[in-house]
Amino acid sequence: MTKKGYLGLLVILVLIVLAVWFVFQAPGQQAAFPAALPQTASTTPSRTPTPLLPTIELGGGAHATSTTAGVSVGVALRSGDALQASTTIQVGNDTTAVIHFQDGSQARLGRGSIMTLNEAMYATSTQALGVTMSLTSGRVWSKILDLATPESRWEVQTSNAVATVRGTAFDVRATGKQSSIFTASNKVAVALRDPATKKMLLAQATEVKEGKLLLIGEKEVALAQQKKLKSLSVLDAPSNYVQDSWVTSNTQVDAAFDTRVETLQKENIAPALLRERLREEWERAPTPLLKESSPVAQPVVKETVPTTSSVQPVGEPSTKPAAPVGLEVRTQGLLGETVEGKVIAFRAVLTLTDASTRDVTKSVRWQVVGPIGRFTAPGSFLAALDPAIAETGTGSGSVVAVFRDQASGEEYLGKSPIFKVVVDAAAEGGAAI
Repeated sequence: MTKKGYLGLLVILVLIVLAVWFVFQAPGQQAAFPAALPQTASTTPSRTPTPLLPTIELGGGAHATSTTAGVSVGVALRSGDALQASTTIQVGNDTTAVIHFQDGSQARLGRGSIMTLNEAMYATSTQALGVTMSLTSGRVWSKILDLATPESRWEVQTSNAVATVRGTAFDVRATGKQSSIFTASNKVAVALRDPATKKMLLAQATEVKEGKLLLIGEKEVALAQQKKLKSLSVLDAPSNYVQDSWVTSNTQVDAAFDTRVETLQKENIAPALLRERLREEWERAPTPLLKESSPVAQPVVKETVPTTSSVQPVGEPSTKPAAPVGLEVRTQGLLGETVEGKVIAFRAVLTLTDASTRDVTKSVRWQVVGPIGRFTAPGSFLAALDPAIAETGTGSGSVVAVFRDQASGEEYLGKSPIFKVVVDAAAEGGAAI
């Protein structure tokens, strides 16, 4: 064999030895890397807790559907189902619903309501709750646990309003282009927004305190868009609103809820454990049914036939008088801008169950909402700016009429559109129109 042959054989032997060493040694070294990975992961554990989802509880006919964003077909809901964010809930006309949130707070939907749950976040580490809901139509009663952390947020939106709170109870109603916000306890901050652009129309939110009612319609939105409205007018909630069966049944549920929270607080239970106990309790026992007309919360019912007998003699009409169903405030022409010193004649017109109307201008209680003037006689409004704002030269407000039905004791409220009163240095007194 030549010298080159020996060198070639030597190279082949060296390669064989290296190959054998790699086969038997490399696996042991490679196995060490997977063993090290869990150690790396364990030193930096994830701090994001497993999210808790709100669940829904159905009452009445228990007919409701949920539709997820981007999906056109709704899915039937059952009590106990979890709700994801960006889900639209629609309850049947025979159904009420309660959404139980992770901290113990509740949102209760009236019959036929449509609402989108935009956001429902709960951080177990900080116990902060973030809820945003958009009410398309119907009613939603919010009961927020008064143990919410400073980071918590609860917001209910309609087409033209945004109500924001912490630790309170309030009712929001959306019908067409009208919104109403009633505060049952504590207070609510309401911002007016443009239905199309969703931009806020006023610099400051309006505070709706306990027992107060805020009504928002097309007139308020239009004036704000034209920069002619500086603030919204808050009213005392009339008795027919407060005595509504939806309001009374929810306040009763709230009272029982508050009593249970107070009982747990007396046991010196930590807030996190208290919320856990509340969740466990409503999982075991359903919320009392929110009846639209329960015996306790039954509003005054206006019968169209005498209640003493369900049978009328043939050919003899019922002698039951027509009952009121609504009140409207009217005036001739458009209000627009009213010069200070001018007298405006308002009329209060009552609509009855037989579709007839009755002028009750002298029978109602007239009120002025805003620093724009006073009534000198029933229906006779004198435009006069309050001295506190006289220097600004302008003020906005409206007038309200309240009619009390002597037969039933129920009150009916009528409201004029918001209008502006401006200073006119040349005006001397006013003449009735």
